[in-house]
Amino acid sequence: MMHNAATLFKFFSVRRFSRPVAFLAVLFSLSSCSTYLGFNPSYNADTPIVLSFDPVNPTVAQGQSVQINLTITPINGFTGDVELSLIRQDGDPAPAGLTISPTRVTVSDGSSVNQTITLSVDSSVSSGIYGLYLTSNTRQELTPRVYFALSVGENGEDTWSSSKDWLLYSVVYGGGAFVAVGDGIVLTSFNGVDWTKQVSLTKGSLLQSVAYGNNTFVAVGDSGVAITSADGVNWISHSMEYTLADVAYGDGTFVAVSEGGTILTSPDGVVWTARHSGTSNHLYGVTYGDGTFVAVGDCGTVLTSPDGASWTVQSSETSSCDGWFEDVTYGDGTFVAVGYGGTILTSPDGVSWTAQSSGADNWLLGVAYGNGTFVAVGADTILTSFDGKSWAAQSAGYLYDVTYGDGLFVAVGCCGTILTSSDGANWVARSLRTGNGFEVSSTAKAP
Repeated sequence: MMHNAATLFKFFSVRRFSRPVAFLAVLFSLSSCSTYLGFNPSYNADTPIVLSFDPVNPTVAQGQSVQINLTITPINGFTGDVELSLIRQDGDPAPAGLTISPTRVTVSDGSSVNQTITLSVDSSVSSGIYGLYLTSNTRQELTPRVYFALSVGENGEDTWSSSKDWLLYSVVYGGGAFVAVGDGIVLTSFNGVDWTKQVSLTKGSLLQSVAYGNNTFVAVGDSGVAITSADGVNWISHSMEYTLADVAYGDGTFVAVSEGGTILTSPDGVVWTARHSGTSNHLYGVTYGDGTFVAVGDCGTVLTSPDGASWTVQSSETSSCDGWFEDVTYGDGTFVAVGYGGTILTSPDGVSWTAQSSGADNWLLGVAYGNGTFVAVGADTILTSFDGKSWAAQSAGYLYDVTYGDGLFVAVGCCGTILTSSDGANWVARSLRTGNGFEVSSTAKAP
């Protein structure tokens, strides 16, 4: 199916880095709050502290309070006071009625500090989901911050009741569980069939990608949103200063990619180090296979690395900046990259690439390998191949990503779509279940 420009922009702009996100910020400040206006420098070795936050999505009734567990981990022996205040990201005062206590935390001996923060909500505060940043200031230049979402209701209820608004951008399998993330939401399933909503972030706060490794799920996205979980159910938010498009795990390292050639690495999904990529092109996809990380992006960009730290720019023979690669995977000795206009390229090593005919001209956003089969998904399209070269197509809904685990392919996409297949050819639409056990119907339609 051909798509007009308006449809393509609506569908694919969510994966771009300039998409505006409206949210509030919680800023720890020791001086004039207007100095910072919600901005934060990038994390590096000079960052004084790292923040961790639990729960990611506290729920509280109007006129009540909720307790939040904050962990402050000092870097390079930092000691000192951290003071707390609430502001919007643009520097304006936070809505009246949202207060925190205590307003100062002291790091005295260079050891991690666990502090319970009480967040109180006045009865005058409107119900809804508030996206907030908990941002530290330590009288040093860098100010790490951590994202969370506060749900306010008359009875502390979840304010989302229908899956039709759920846009699911990424899915992964690991540790016996499938995890899907998207536009303000995290879903888990232990069989690919029955799904439960675990985390509700603010709608519009995108979690763009999720990966699994070292017994940990790591999800990243827009405006510093980064969360981790050991089981896919209980999540902790961490300080992050980048908008990230994709994350992958291999050989003890998480690798995340972003705009302007940004590449970050982390051993645990908590502390990240910026790497030199050798390109200023946007990067949208990354994978690991056969001892090599491969990252792909704009203008036919392909990068390879043996360790995630040192990167080499490769030639893909696809240099047109009218299109780009969206995703890449590895299986059966072959890397497969997919993207604009049905583009598919294959490589045995990430260095030498060959263009393949997909038989489709629709955008391809995700690709995975399992059970001897490659599956690529995108705009009204599912493609399957046994070798990455010859592809069979069928129509489907708007799909963003696909993964394989425990004998099952799982594809996710627009409007709460979740599809499963044992062979990549025959697909079944699945329903969703909210955290309180309320089942909602997905708009998914199996091809």
